[in-house]
Amino acid sequence: MKYDFPKPVELISDGELDKLNQLLPWACFTVDSSGRKLGRAFSDHKRNDPQDIPDFRIVELNQRFALAGRSVLEMGCFEGVHTAALCQFGADVTAVDGRSEHVVKTQIRCGFYGHHPRIYCLDLEDHSMIKLPEFDVMVHIGVLYHYGSCFSFKYSAPTHPPRCAVRYSHSSIGRSVGELRSLRKVVPVPLV
Repeated sequence: MKYDFPKPVELISDGELDKLNQLLPWACFTVDSSGRKLGRAFSDHKRNDPQDIPDFRIVELNQRFALAGRSVLEMGCFEGVHTAALCQFGADVTAVDGRSEHVVKTQIRCGFYGHHPRIYCLDLEDHSMIKLPEFDVMVHIGVLYHYGSCFSFKYSAPTHPPRCAVRYSHSSIGRSVGELRSLRKVVPVPLV
């Protein structure tokens, strides 16, 4: 008989969870089954609601590409909300971010939700460092506005491009009607 262990986030004491939330410069938060926060809001006006795992974009991605068993490269993992969701759908996830604090927060969030993707700190604009293998899907959510140009980002892709890349535009508005409309228009983007 298989025993389903609770997620580690469910087992940490309130005091230890509070301590963890103060240790790192969190900019978003998720909640466990008891409503306790892992992370902190960015401000009173930005990322001040709990982030869903999975959020609607990852649900849509899974509906379109059936992620289970696929290799996925997430470029710009931020604090691991999407990373954990990709893992939850059974993808073999490699996540990268250019900021070490984001890599650490992604490792913690994913670990606390029972997932263990490969996570690397990579400067995606330093082309000499990019030595990534082939992936079935590449995803980046809210990343392109950090780069000087789309041209630079395109050539930061792995040597063997994925079969498809999916991107979602950054929106500070959240789940606005405009964002949902743009989501419906997302299609695989060939990288070759």
